[in-house]
Amino acid sequence: MAEETKIANQFGVDGVDVIPILKKDDKKFIILIKQFRPPIHKWIIEFPSGYIDDSDKSIEEAGIRELKEETGYTVTKVIRTTKNGQYLNPSVTSDLDAIMIVEIDGNNPINKNPKQSLDESEEVSEVIQIEYEKLLEYCDKIIENGEVEISTQVYTFALSSLF
Repeated sequence: MAEETKIANQFGVDGVDVIPILKKDDKKFIILIKQFRPPIHKWIIEFPSGYIDDSDKSIEEAGIRELKEETGYTVTKVIRTTKNGQYLNPSVTSDLDAIMIVEIDGNNPINKNPKQSLDESEEVSEVIQIEYEKLLEYCDKIIENGEVEISTQVYTFALSSLF
């Protein structure tokens, strides 16, 4: 039976997934996190994400906050944010997440030595920086190894590099 959630904020979405693009020294990188997820009892590579708090004034503010907490990086520019949520897995849950693409200036001193500030309940063990054009290759190696999972969102994003 599917689990129905109750959206408790004025934006009509439960959370936000952030696709962070780090630009540093004329290169582009994708920032990912490795997080333990109790429902699957495994570590998974995913985009930074989180629920929207009552104190957040916008979806963008929530995404910027979550990225900073989970990776330590400071957003330079918001590229795009979906205005409505997308269902994560509608056969199991009614969770709706917005998707946000941001740019991070890796040459800015504020982003030279990013430090996480995780909530007590979060278990992010690693912030991962992958060259943009090598993301699919990285995902395939992780999948082949089998010790850590790759989220559907990250793998789908990586597959888009084929087109």
